[in-house]
Amino acid sequence: TGLPFIKIKEALLQNENNPEKAKTWLLEMAEQQNWSKAQKLSSRATAQGLVGIFSGSDFVSMVSVQCETDFVSKNSKFVDLVHQSSLALQTSKINGILSPENGLSSLYNHQKVSDLVLAAVGSLGENIQPKSFYIHKLQSGNQTYASYVHRRSNNEHDDFILGAIGQRQYCRSAGTAPATRRISYCRATVQGTQLQDC
Repeated sequence: TGLPFIKIKEALLQNENNPEKAKTWLLEMAEQQNWSKAQKLSSRATAQGLVGIFSGSDFVSMVSVQCETDFVSKNSKFVDLVHQSSLALQTSKINGILSPENGLSSLYNHQKVSDLVLAAVGSLGENIQPKSFYIHKLQSGNQTYASYVHRRSNNEHDDFILGAIGQRQYCRSAGTAPATRRISYCRATVQGTQLQDC
């Protein structure tokens, strides 16, 4: 079919490992959910994008999503995708850097991030690639957290910031001396995406 392995695996699971039924199901779903369009666009370079940081009451998440053009990175549908992807990470059991597979299988309103990406590709007509996923589950105690993004972009979500480069830090008191530690750094630029857990 030329479709991604993760979708083929899902098709087999949905159809009791019957290859013919799985192929039929896969092609129907591909048509409905823009999988074939995403596959065609997947070789195009993603030189733009955004880093989004969401600050919840008990977790902080950071994602980097890349697209082809600066025009699409400013589109409200793309911004919503970055926001939804960062919210989806709260369903993860991992604390720290997530693999792409774990990040893409995280759920937002019962939808996988990978399906949200496919819908955005169909709507915006560009290759869109989530590159990095990070979540830090907050602990109680004397800790203060701060987020920063460089080249900040506007968005309508109060608990969410967007930019070209993002950083998350926390400071905790250890006796009388505060100790500051950079816990994550993410960059979405032409050079690619980096995510470091320091």
